[in-house]
Amino acid sequence: MKKGINTYILTSESKNPMWALRHKDVMVNDPKTKKPRRIVYKKGAATIYVDKMSDEELQMRHTANEFKDGKMEVPETNGLLNEYLKIHPEFGKKFKLLAPAADARKELKYEDTIFDSLTILNKLAEEELLAMAAILFGDRATRLWDPQTAKLKLNHYIKVLKQENDLIKEVEPGVIQAEYFARLSKEPTTQLKFMVIEALRNEVIELNPDKTVVRWADNHNTIIPVATGKNYLDEMAEFLMSSEGGSTLKKLEKVLV
Repeated sequence: MKKGINTYILTSESKNPMWALRHKDVMVNDPKTKKPRRIVYKKGAATIYVDKMSDEELQMRHTANEFKDGKMEVPETNGLLNEYLKIHPEFGKKFKLLAPAADARKELKYEDTIFDSLTILNKLAEEELLAMAAILFGDRATRLWDPQTAKLKLNHYIKVLKQENDLIKEVEPGVIQAEYFARLSKEPTTQLKFMVIEALRNEVIELNPDKTVVRWADNHNTIIPVATGKNYLDEMAEFLMSSEGGSTLKKLEKVLV
């Protein structure tokens, strides 16, 4: 990367290495006011916001912004053009800012995380593989899986790093799937959640038709209510870890041996 130059490159979504940025009726939400505003880049203008341009600036022709050989180089001193590119709706989709050193460090961190997660995966026992698969992919989807199938699916889940638009795929802000898998594998509730899944599969417990109650399958007595919008696995795991759920935990352990 050239010193003092910001290099913007086309993403994999943009197949043509010669590409011009859309400039007509480009609307964005103002970073400060969050209100929609129209932007355009005109070399020599004092702003990129059309509603702030003078009559003279409004009469100026827009400046074409073209990618050649898949990239566009912009001096860091050209604040307006850099602002325009970074706020443009196609930024992060059709093109992105290349930061080689930072990107390399980030990619290395991701690769390390994936390696660590695969190491964890290879050490999981069969029941742990099934537990992780059921929690990540759902009981219905994994009900007929054997441990080997679960391992293959989890392996793919860990290795998925990017989406089609070349943006990092995150389970939640700042957390990629491999990192989420590693974190989940260490949570004390993971085995409890699988115990609940096993109890459901073996018809020891059941959900009512509305999925608002977890109850015993033989007598339909309520174990816990499940509030609307809550996950029954999360609720049951929390209950089993509490003092109130101690007797239920012992009963499940005894039945599922």
